[in-house]
Amino acid sequence: MNEKLVDSVIHDLSRHRDRSAIIEDVCMRGGLRWQQAEQFIQRVEAEHAGAIERGQTPLLIFLSLGLIVIGAIMLFIFNYGMGVFQVLLLTELLGTRTVWYRLASSVVAVALLIGGLINLWKTTRRYLHS
Repeated sequence: MNEKLVDSVIHDLSRHRDRSAIIEDVCMRGGLRWQQAEQFIQRVEAEHAGAIERGQTPLLIFLSLGLIVIGAIMLFIFNYGMGVFQVLLLTELLGTRTVWYRLASSVVAVALLIGGLINLWKTTRRYLHS
C-alpha cells in the first residue's frame, strides 16, 4: 500500500487520534471500504508497533515526570511545610486531625512518586530497547 498512507496511520496512532477518524481518513485517501481500512490499520499496528510506541513516549515521560514533581511537592509541603504552622492556633484547633491529614497526604504523595518512577522506568526501558 501507499507508503505515505502507512506513515500517516503511524503518526495518527502515535498521537492517540480517534480510531474512527483514522479509518475515515484511510477510506478517503486510500479508496478503501470501511472494513478494508480497519484491516489495513490493524496490519500497520502489528507491523509498526515499535514506531507507534516511540511516538507515544514523549507524552508518557511528561506525565511520569509530572507525577514525580507533584508527589515531591506534596511530600515536602505536607510534611515540612506544615511544620511551620505548628505554632499557629489553627494546628492546635485541629489537634489529632492534623496528624491524620499529614499521614494521608504523605501516603498519597509517596504513591504518586512511586507510580511516576515506575512509569518512567517502564517507558524509558521500552523506548531504549525498541
